[in-house]
Amino acid sequence: MSEQFTIYRCNECGCMLEIIKAGNGDPVCCGAPMEVLPYNADEAAAKKHAITVTGTDDKHSVVRLGGFSGHPMKKDHSIEWVEIISFCGAHHRRFLEPGEEPESWFLPPVEHVMKARAYCNKHGLWGWAQEGQACCCKGFTKKDAE
Repeated sequence: MSEQFTIYRCNECGCMLEIIKAGNGDPVCCGAPMEVLPYNADEAAAKKHAITVTGTDDKHSVVRLGGFSGHPMKKDHSIEWVEIISFCGAHHRRFLEPGEEPESWFLPPVEHVMKARAYCNKHGLWGWAQEGQACCCKGFTKKDAE
């Protein structure tokens, strides 16, 4: 049975998908069941994949990987995407390219970010989470994003 927000990967073609609504079955690709992409907990690789979420002001948050020195962003070893999930379930994802900084800014502000996760093309999925805050979506307008 699939669970909401779980990420799956096809071991044959590399296709990835995220479950939007949970169902009774598991996804299949290239004629085989897709693999649940677990969060990596490898301590040897943790420093370069450490996720920090900070605020730039009262309207934005910044997600950075690898601390001050940053995660490598080469073709064979880079962060492909960064995502945040707010306490009300809103998702914001940005795809990165080799050569870019291993970070992205997002709405909402940091105090409303429940989870952050990122995918490294060499070491897999990495995550960050904080506990219980209020929902940020009510009363948030397009003007707030400017």
